[in-house]
Amino acid sequence: MEIVVFVLLCLLIGACAGFLGGLFGLGGGVIVVPGLLFLLDLAELFPVGAYAGNTVVLVALGTSMASILFTTMSSSIAQLRRNAVDWQIVKNWIIFLVCGVLFATVIATYLPAMATKLLIGTFIASIATAMVTNWQPDSNRKPPGRAITAMLASVGGVICGLAGIGGGNVVVPTLLFFNTKVVTATAAASTLGIAISIAGTVGYVLNGLRVDIPHAIGYVYLPALIPIAIACVVFAPLGVHVAHRTSSQRFRRAFGILMYLVAARMVYSAF
Repeated sequence: MEIVVFVLLCLLIGACAGFLGGLFGLGGGVIVVPGLLFLLDLAELFPVGAYAGNTVVLVALGTSMASILFTTMSSSIAQLRRNAVDWQIVKNWIIFLVCGVLFATVIATYLPAMATKLLIGTFIASIATAMVTNWQPDSNRKPPGRAITAMLASVGGVICGLAGIGGGNVVVPTLLFFNTKVVTATAAASTLGIAISIAGTVGYVLNGLRVDIPHAIGYVYLPALIPIAIACVVFAPLGVHVAHRTSSQRFRRAFGILMYLVAARMVYSAF
């Protein structure tokens, strides 16, 4: 595949991730990871004979984690300016989230590509279900104690690290489950997303240093990262703009159905 075509397709992935992320409040990794997996397989940049069988998956995860940093920083700054961040939530979650993410970047290198793809496909399907059904929490549920919070944050970090996603898809639903206000949950997720992205990027860089991948730092593939990050930052505000001016419920269901197809494609590609 020509480098120009590859860069253009990465720009398209980034544009879709940024716009849809802004429109639905989703982390871009839900789009970037399956998009990159498809593109890297299509480009045949990491043939199995020359690289380990799970290299493509690890490159997609590492690159996605690095790209998330650019989008989460912009949204987090906006939340900070509005003084919307509940720092107690951030304090309770951040250490356990980071530990979970770092642990995930280690175990991901030992998982076969099939297992990782199945995990990603299952997670995307769960997001699709939440969007299609418009799930709402039980209004009588109370916030969890410290031990439960630590467990939820640690597991959430592992999920983020293995799926190559930021905090929006894990932190927000969990906080909403315990009746945290949407604005508060979103602000906390944006801030925690920076820590998740940094931890995930560092983890995938360090664990990938022993692999000789051209134009990459560890498992972060720069020819894909740069155009994806640029497009994400440019198109995310457009998605937010559209979200504030339209009724998104119909779009959410349509996007949920699309995510089912993406999840099915991911599971199918695992075999």
